[in-house]
Amino acid sequence: MKPSVSFWVGTHSRQVYMTVLANVIQPLDYSKLKSVELALLLIQASPELVYDIIHKPQNHYHQLHVKRRKGSSIRRVVYKTSLDARRLHRTIALSLEPFIQGLPPHIQGFRKGYSVVSNAQLHCAKTEVAVADIKDFFGSITTRRVQELFQHLGAEYQPALMLARLCTLNEALPQGGRASPGIANLVADSLDKLILNHYPSLTYSRYADNITLSGNGCPTYDELDRIFAQCGFTLKPSSYRRIRSGDGQYVTGLNVDSDRPKVPRRVRRDIERALHVSTRYSIEEYMLSAYKTIPSTGRVNGFKKSLLGMISSYGAVDEAQRQEWLAKLRSIQSKPSLQAKPAGQNIHESPI
Repeated sequence: MKPSVSFWVGTHSRQVYMTVLANVIQPLDYSKLKSVELALLLIQASPELVYDIIHKPQNHYHQLHVKRRKGSSIRRVVYKTSLDARRLHRTIALSLEPFIQGLPPHIQGFRKGYSVVSNAQLHCAKTEVAVADIKDFFGSITTRRVQELFQHLGAEYQPALMLARLCTLNEALPQGGRASPGIANLVADSLDKLILNHYPSLTYSRYADNITLSGNGCPTYDELDRIFAQCGFTLKPSSYRRIRSGDGQYVTGLNVDSDRPKVPRRVRRDIERALHVSTRYSIEEYMLSAYKTIPSTGRVNGFKKSLLGMISSYGAVDEAQRQEWLAKLRSIQSKPSLQAKPAGQNIHESPI
């Protein structure tokens, strides 16, 4: 008898389990999905499991509230999926990879070989830059739109509907779903094409839900809003900015006023301040000074991951700087007890 998911989870490490999945999962050929029964066979799922994921989502989706960028009090809802749901989502995500890699280079997010740096590079030293976000990007992509995507890729109606319901929660793509980014990229391709048709002389890119156009004669808010609406999306009002050269042009968090992307001074200063105090004293003392409360082990680990993420993202602009930051991060010593401080030094007076 073939071992079940629960067997693997109970008797093997997560790393071994994911390795087994990588060897077992085969990309789907959507042109062969003529029936639900055949689709179940190809994604290696029982009818009972698929029914449970679709009709009892509380068993497979755990809601998390993730803090947004600094200054925002609204938390983003992200879902952690069960191992069973994650396996099926991963199967579908892998099957979409050839289609995603076939997308044009102006689609920069959720793709191998592209980053916030490559996206910003497209818009360096331009006369004008216009940026805007798609409001509730994943939430705008409904089960019906996902089903239509699978049908467009070759699947018949019923298996396409089943796959769409597997990939969506509450009739929309969930943030945190393994297949959600790839599906969103493919669905939003219609928006990309329409914008390019309206503004062929401008440089255009989309990084996830972030839209950027640069050159001469960038569109106004109203012009973009009308195009978004035609494709079933909504422009986030507070996100629209149209900036002239020299006025501080930023694309995906990087300054593009010059001929190459640069890390904003504020971000560079924040990273270096955190690394300086954490290496000189400890990361706990830095967090105590910054947040005025003694951090738990979980918060310390979370802060380290956050700092590593910032270094990896922004450090990609300058490899030498990234290596320097990583070396400092590796040298940080943990000091769970905050009782012993350097003689004569009040950490709250540290210049951070």
